[in-house]
Amino acid sequence: MRARILSTILVLLVSFACDDDDVYRKTPPVAGDMFNIELCPTLVANAVALFPEARNNAERHSQLFGGTAQQHIVLTRDTDVYVSFVTEAAAIGNVLGYYIYDNGNVPSSAGQIDKQLVFPNVDATYLKPGDTRKLGKEQLKAGTVIGFFLIVGGYRNDGVYFQRPTYYTNHEWNKEESKQHVLYREEECGAVVIGFEDRLSAEADKDYNDIIFMVSDNTSNEENTAFDLQSVVTLTQ
Repeated sequence: MRARILSTILVLLVSFACDDDDVYRKTPPVAGDMFNIELCPTLVANAVALFPEARNNAERHSQLFGGTAQQHIVLTRDTDVYVSFVTEAAAIGNVLGYYIYDNGNVPSSAGQIDKQLVFPNVDATYLKPGDTRKLGKEQLKAGTVIGFFLIVGGYRNDGVYFQRPTYYTNHEWNKEESKQHVLYREEECGAVVIGFEDRLSAEADKDYNDIIFMVSDNTSNEENTAFDLQSVVTLTQ
């Protein structure tokens, strides 16, 4: 038994080892400008019910993976944009960030984007539902596309390792072009919600709940009026 435990620890140490040239940035687990808003009362419960733990939610919600399902937030007018934590079910310290580009000029690779952090340590120890950050200091312009990325196990040693395996909402940049996120509108609350799956393997549970967060153009649980939602799939609990 002891040999098995030691073997497991060794495997974990190796899997989380970082190359000497990995880009590390010492970063507090919580951003200083984070604030909390009151979420729609049923949003957390509905998100958990729609994307339960250890279920193949890609099969349950196959409409989110169709060719016509919208994958990104696209702005129709100048606006402030906010990201609010809803829930997480990850076993490791993931990192959530965002990037932007003009709708008429899609980057050809992840190397062409400017990565900005949202939640450095996606951990319910530090985050509670409704914890929110504004994206950028100024309003984002009409025609802007907002993408998100998840650095798998990227938060450790009190900082972010930017060269850990990373998944993007531009799934063509992912290994095997895998789609590691879902984007939907939750009907009861009218919220625009994104969830990430942080594993890519035959053993991945595909529950897409390793972080679930809301993207909005206001902090009052009002309907979003600055997003192009024409092709965003609506889910009902």
